[in-house]
Amino acid sequence: MDNAAQFTFADLIAPLGAEQFFSDYWETKPLHLAREQQRHYARLISVADVETMLREHDIRHPGIRLAKAGRYLAPDTYSTDMHYGDDLFRGVPDLDTVYAHYRTGATVILPALHRTWTPLNRLCSAMEAELNHVVHTNLYMTPAGTSGFRAHYDAHEVFVLQIDGRKHWRVYEPPLLLPHHTQPFSPAGYVLPPPMFEIDLAPGDVLYLPRGYVHDTVTSDVHSVHVTLGISVYTWVELIAEALAACKERVDLRRALPPGFANSAQAAAHLASSLHEVLGMLQAFVETRTVIETFKAKVLPGTVKLRGHFKPQASTIGADTRLYRLPSGRFDVSREAGQIALTFDGKSMTLPGYVGEAIETITQSESFLVRDLEAALGTEGSLTLAHALFLVGFVTAQPDATIA
Repeated sequence: MDNAAQFTFADLIAPLGAEQFFSDYWETKPLHLAREQQRHYARLISVADVETMLREHDIRHPGIRLAKAGRYLAPDTYSTDMHYGDDLFRGVPDLDTVYAHYRTGATVILPALHRTWTPLNRLCSAMEAELNHVVHTNLYMTPAGTSGFRAHYDAHEVFVLQIDGRKHWRVYEPPLLLPHHTQPFSPAGYVLPPPMFEIDLAPGDVLYLPRGYVHDTVTSDVHSVHVTLGISVYTWVELIAEALAACKERVDLRRALPPGFANSAQAAAHLASSLHEVLGMLQAFVETRTVIETFKAKVLPGTVKLRGHFKPQASTIGADTRLYRLPSGRFDVSREAGQIALTFDGKSMTLPGYVGEAIETITQSESFLVRDLEAALGTEGSLTLAHALFLVGFVTAQPDATIA
């Protein structure tokens, strides 16, 4: 797909702009955009694409799952392990059986479809880079005459993209505002209130639900194909946890709690007093800038790995091969104890100090010829370093813009 044709976050929330969406709706209230543009998601995915991937792609459990009456069906009711000589292909679905279950009311689910479907892969990767939160997708196909999962809320932000058919949604007030991911919905004791609103999603529509809003779908006389795009957010809880983790660098905070600290009210009172004192000094204990930089280093690489390339006509990397490093901002180079520490995209690589001049050559420009490293490392050394950096993904055989 050409970069100019990529489906973006701006396309997802159009005609709203990002500033209006984040100020008026994000984590605040649901949003329904009825576009009356059935092909709005054509660049992203179509029902014909889904039919093709089911028929021709090697989708296997857990990349395909079936659910009925709010429960997942056992994989062995629609898939099998296929022997090929001494090897075993696990979770191979039988499409006729899948279709039979679908015709009797089962929903077909393609979890984490962004992992294998390139347009969704690119959208999720771009959104992670823009929002710095984890983005993922699932696809759901529901036959006419059935309802989906029972009323529940999600502990992540949800965008529902209606691809084909129609689905009737009911949305209810959240029983818990902005639940943390460790606070999933529990039906125990929950009494379903009257819905806030009900809508029919048509092809091209989008529904945004902040985490915590309970929702369900009801029986329809029309089939439905929709993609849910979920955003699992990092909260202040995660950032504070990073700060607390930094406390382990202090020996006084690594000491054991007093023996018997839970055995008496007096010991518990002493512990509470000491904890209050420690919390009061926490700001002095922790270097906030270091905590934030450490947290950023974990978050910035994202979790979505872009789909790669494979070209059979490619030649082996040699002295005249031009390689391209990662863009500035995605890597860091430091020297410590006579070694070179290379950190990039959530990875780290330690190199001997004598490659420092070659690394400097690589990082000073966007691309280089392998032979440019020969002055520092010789022919064999330059090839060894180039191969090592290529294998870990620090350099590529094409500019990063074409990869994305």
